[in-house]
Amino acid sequence: MGKRHRVDQKLPSGKVVYAWKDQPKRETAAIRQPENASMPKPEPKHVGGGWYELPSGERVRGKEEAIRKTKG
Repeated sequence: MGKRHRVDQKLPSGKVVYAWKDQPKRETAAIRQPENASMPKPEPKHVGGGWYELPSGERVRGKEEAIRKTKG
């Protein structure tokens, strides 16, 4: 099952969880990640025309250039 959120809570993606009028509002338990879980490494996002957007918000042309700048 996916992550659970409180009703009317704003999510990190900017979306808001709403409830229908007949649904009661209820709290849900927090979901813990396993201790050995690691955050995924940020990768460049292809935005079209050979351009890539880096996690920093910078845009570069070419996949190799984007990977090179992402790794440091």
